[in-house]
Amino acid sequence: MAESPALAEAEVVTNPKAITINATRGENITRTITLRTSEKVSNLKVVTLDLLSANNSSVLPARTINKLISQSHR
Repeated sequence: MAESPALAEAEVVTNPKAITINATRGENITRTITLRTSEKVSNLKVVTLDLLSANNSSVLPARTINKLISQSHR
């Protein structure tokens, strides 16, 4: 029986840890999250979720959040 290769979990560092958005309806806001890993990453997938207001009275739907993935090799 062949052994399966071990899957290593790379350490992921997120900067910033949290994002705060203060905006008016209809306004376009840009925020950036930087991820650093200790290992090479392939097949990266970004999943957006609905964002709740601080008092949970309104929602920014995930479908309105645009994702741009940029890779930097340092």
